[in-house]
Amino acid sequence: MPANFTRRRDLFLDAGLDDPEAAIAQIREDADAIGLADGDASTIADKLRATQHARSDLLGPVLDRLLADASEWLFDRGGDLATILWHARRLASDNHPCHLGGIAFTIAHRLFTSGREREAAALLRFLVEVEFDWGDLYQQPGVAYEFFKAREPNPLVWELLKYIERRVNETAERGLDQVRILELGCGTGNDALGLVSSERVVAYRGIDISESALDSHRQRMKPVLAARPELHHDLTRGDLVSVLRSQPVQDRFNVAYSYSSLHYFNSGELREIFDLARRILEPGVGLFAFGIKGHASIWDGQGVPLYRPDVWVNLDGQSRWFPSKTALADMIVRHGYEIRFHELHDHWSYSERGERDVFHFVVCSPRK
Repeated sequence: MPANFTRRRDLFLDAGLDDPEAAIAQIREDADAIGLADGDASTIADKLRATQHARSDLLGPVLDRLLADASEWLFDRGGDLATILWHARRLASDNHPCHLGGIAFTIAHRLFTSGREREAAALLRFLVEVEFDWGDLYQQPGVAYEFFKAREPNPLVWELLKYIERRVNETAERGLDQVRILELGCGTGNDALGLVSSERVVAYRGIDISESALDSHRQRMKPVLAARPELHHDLTRGDLVSVLRSQPVQDRFNVAYSYSSLHYFNSGELREIFDLARRILEPGVGLFAFGIKGHASIWDGQGVPLYRPDVWVNLDGQSRWFPSKTALADMIVRHGYEIRFHELHDHWSYSERGERDVFHFVVCSPRK
C-alpha cells in the first residue's frame, strides 16, 4: 500500500484528531459536495476559483484569518501541514467547527494564488484522491521519472556484490556461497540484471506493483535465462508488504534487496517490512541491502511539508521520508538489525534528468 494511505492517517493523528478515517471521509465528501473532483494541475485553478464561496462557508472568519498566511507558514517559517491543522482544531468553535474540507481546500487556494500551483496540485492529490491508482502514475509522461527506461544497474548493486565477495573470502563463510535474492520493488529489471550477473546468484525473486514493469522485466531477462538455465527466476505482482506477509517461512533467502522503494512507507509499515524480511532471511547469514533517498536529496524540501521536518508531499502527490544518516541508523538498530555498512552516495539519478541525487546505501543483518 502506498505511503499516502497511511501517512494521511498519521497526519490527522498528529494534528490531534481521534478518528483519521472519519477525517479522510469528510474531506472526500466535502470535495464531492463543492465540485472539487479529481483533476490535474491544469484544471485545479478553475476549480479552486469556482469553490471560493463554498470554502468560506465551511471556514468562518477566525479560521479564514489563520489560513491567510498558510503559504508563508509552510515555506518561510518552517511550519508543516499537521501544525496548521492542530491550530485550526484549537481555534474552532461551536459556531465555526473545524471543517477539514474547508481548511484543506483553502490552504490549496492560498498556495495557488501565491504562485505555488504545483504544490497546490500535489496537496489536493494527497488529501483528496484517496483511490488514485499509483501504479498508473508511472505511465504518465513527465511524471514517471524514467522508471520504465532501460538503464544501467544502480551503484548499490556493485557495492553489494563486492561486499558479498569480501565476506565470503575473508571470513570463509559458507552461507553466502550461493546467493538467493528477494528484490522489493524490482521494476523493469535494471538492478536485477546486475545482480544475476554474479555467478554466486542462483535464485532471484522480484516483487513490483506494476504489471507492465514486470512484463518488461521478463523480456529483458530472457537472454540471461537462456544462457543460465540453472538460474531460478520468479516475479510476483503486488504490494510488497502483502506479498511478504504471504511468503512461506520455509522459502528462505539470504539477501533481501530494495532500491528507492522504502521511503514510500510510513514508520509502522517500515517496522513490519524489517520484521518480515528478518522472517525470510537465514539467521546469522542473511543480508538486507537497500538504497533510500536521504536528507539533502533533490526531492527533500520539494513540495509541501507534511509532518516532522523530513516527510514531504512531493510534487507528484506522493509522500516520502528523507532521513538523516543518524535517523536512519537509529531506525535500523531499533528494528533489530546490525549495520554492516552505511554510506551516503551522491550519484547520477534517474529521478530527475541531468541531476545527481543523495542516497543512503545500507547493508545490514538481523541480529541473532
